[in-house]
Amino acid sequence: DVVTGEIHVSFSGRIKLTEDITSLFSEDVSPSGSTGDEPKISDDERCKQYAKDFRIKLSDLSTTEKINSIVSDAVKTPFDMRCGAIHFDMLYSFTRYKVDNPRYHRFLLKTLDTITLPDRDERAKEIIRFFGKDGAVDAEEWKTGLTAIRRMGSYQIYIGLDKLFPIDDNSPLAEYFTRIDEYIDLAQNKGIGLPKPISFNQAYFFMTDGFKDKLPLLMYVYERYADRLEWDDKIRKKMSGILATMYKNASLPADKKKLIQWMAEFYNQSEISEKSADQLFNFVRSFARTTNKERNKEISQAYPDADLSYFASLCADRISKLAPLTQYPSQKEERINFCLEYNIPVPGLIPTMAEAQSILDGQNWEEQKQTMALLEKMGSKPKPLEKSIVKLLDKRSLDHQSELKDMQESALVILGHIRSAEPKAIQAMIESLTSREYGLPDKAKDALVEIGKPVVPHLLQRWNSLTNQDGGLKYSLAVIFSRIGKDAIAAKAILQSALSGEKNKDVRYAIEAALQAME
Repeated sequence: DVVTGEIHVSFSGRIKLTEDITSLFSEDVSPSGSTGDEPKISDDERCKQYAKDFRIKLSDLSTTEKINSIVSDAVKTPFDMRCGAIHFDMLYSFTRYKVDNPRYHRFLLKTLDTITLPDRDERAKEIIRFFGKDGAVDAEEWKTGLTAIRRMGSYQIYIGLDKLFPIDDNSPLAEYFTRIDEYIDLAQNKGIGLPKPISFNQAYFFMTDGFKDKLPLLMYVYERYADRLEWDDKIRKKMSGILATMYKNASLPADKKKLIQWMAEFYNQSEISEKSADQLFNFVRSFARTTNKERNKEISQAYPDADLSYFASLCADRISKLAPLTQYPSQKEERINFCLEYNIPVPGLIPTMAEAQSILDGQNWEEQKQTMALLEKMGSKPKPLEKSIVKLLDKRSLDHQSELKDMQESALVILGHIRSAEPKAIQAMIESLTSREYGLPDKAKDALVEIGKPVVPHLLQRWNSLTNQDGGLKYSLAVIFSRIGKDAIAAKAILQSALSGEKNKDVRYAIEAALQAME
């Protein structure tokens, strides 16, 4: 304050002495070492100029002599974050142009050894990355790199492991496995991580994170060390994802088979819980096909149907227990359908044939309807229930007409699956060919084709009763003959005779196709 003399604010700063500012001062107050005619160059400016000049040198790596000269200049400058930043340019250029210089290699090893906190220092990351860029990490690089990893904070360890294990078709897997063992031994002896050693679980999953695209290494780590983990829900969820990813990325059938066995063993040992059910059926859902043919080709390569069948056979009992554990009806239906497809019993959800018989003999219409819908998905398994299902076709109810209609529609499908030769069943299917109910004619047609040869006399009997006004049904019967093929040979003479007088071009075409299919 100019009145009271009190100091209210103080400020400390530095003035950069440019040429213009320096000229304002007399020579005797110029900075030490300056003539007063030249501006003082700051350390930052000096390093920037040094780096600029050095980049020019790096633009010519055409001879060994020039590379050695560049290295001689570079190693005189410590790898720090000021003038030593030239080494980032060195690492980039040497990596890009595949330059290998033993002297510079020793310089990098020594530098990495002196970095106190490698996870917080960009130099350490770049040096370790450089070690693996040529596709190989020698013993000295591994030793120095592992020492750096031991001093890393936990969240950076996986990056170091990723770079120290470059992998291709020529990688020395046996040597890599030995190094993995060395890392695991250190982890078990609390020898990795700062400021406190990390747990074995952490060390294990940092390694799997670093190996996420390196299947042979991941498989080795899982097979040899997964049983040493301390398991909980979080670990199981993570491991479920790792196994699923390994399976997806595996290309060799032998690897896929081994991974399927591991996954089945993993789920067989998991607890009976909704979380375990979600994890297992998420994997199963990976095999689902789409409406896109090209996409399905990719899916079938990564997820062969035979592997899913093998998986279902290995852990059928666990699947049976896990299937009901969901609060969502759509998920439960999806899981039941899977169990039906792979003949996995689910007590309380999928009835046995004895249970189904008891339900069909009862009076609970809704339960009967649900049971028929399930039997419809069981293929030929409901054969013992044939008489009861045929009997259902004659059943009538004014109070439950809607449920009965659905059940009778399911009955036709089931009777087709079990290849019923019952005349009443076949006649019901033929009558349904002209139904106006959505989808029913197609289901009846499929059922008749499934039964095959036994339906041919019945179809011919119906054919002989038709007139020129029944073109739609004629067409349907001709299509069925065509799909039955050689087993419909008994209809050949009648169809040949009908062909000469048939005026409907669509029916003629279907008859011709049927005759050709019989040959």
